[in-house]
Amino acid sequence: MNIWFTADHHFNHPGIIRVCRRPFEITLDGLAAMNEALIAAWNARVQKHDTVYHLGDFLWRGDPQKFLARLNGNVVFMRGNHDARNFHNKVPGVHDVKLVNVPTATNPEQQVWLSHYAHRTWPKSHYGTWHLYGHSHSSLWDDPNALSMDVGVDTRPDFAPYSVDEIAAHMARKRFKPVDHHGRQETAEDKAEVLASLEPTRKEVLLRAAYDLLKKADEAHFVEQATAITVHYDDAECDGHCLMEDIAAELGIENEK
Repeated sequence: MNIWFTADHHFNHPGIIRVCRRPFEITLDGLAAMNEALIAAWNARVQKHDTVYHLGDFLWRGDPQKFLARLNGNVVFMRGNHDARNFHNKVPGVHDVKLVNVPTATNPEQQVWLSHYAHRTWPKSHYGTWHLYGHSHSSLWDDPNALSMDVGVDTRPDFAPYSVDEIAAHMARKRFKPVDHHGRQETAEDKAEVLASLEPTRKEVLLRAAYDLLKKADEAHFVEQATAITVHYDDAECDGHCLMEDIAAELGIENEK
């Protein structure tokens, strides 16, 4: 039994011929020819007992069972945005997203995150999980630093599903680089930057000292103390109480006086 991945057939969708420049006429005969070509490309690779993961936009209009009856393999569907109305009621077990394990030549349990839409991050992406998607019809840039891939029919001239070996070869040419903190290796410079951000600034130290000094001062000494430490203040009428309120606001603490 083999495993295959594909997406975006858009059976019975005349508009997709124009949008994706598929080599068929935008007529009823051209639409029928496209449908037949997609079926032939599928069955040329997929055998009766194979598993096919279809990542959405299978059918524009009509009964999906009429097409499934002619397609080889057991199909597991992800939900697409262009699938026919009530598609999920006519096809059992449609998923929004799904994490599956597939055997490869180097990994007996390669994890694969499946979705109709491309994700920037996905579960365990920093542990080597692949991400396969559709929707974009080969128009999305294939990031060499992300273990992801568009498996839609418009990414290849024969419209055929992808085998696990083909996907593995594509992923082997990539080098994962994290886009967030997951999987990012912390350098000495990173650590120094974090520590520096945690240390209080000179201004914060001076403000805290000023606040503590005023808090301990007698009522009679508020103005005198305020005058001594308000070199950053231009308000001559700001007494000790005013200063404490300003400093507390600057430090983000409640005035304790």
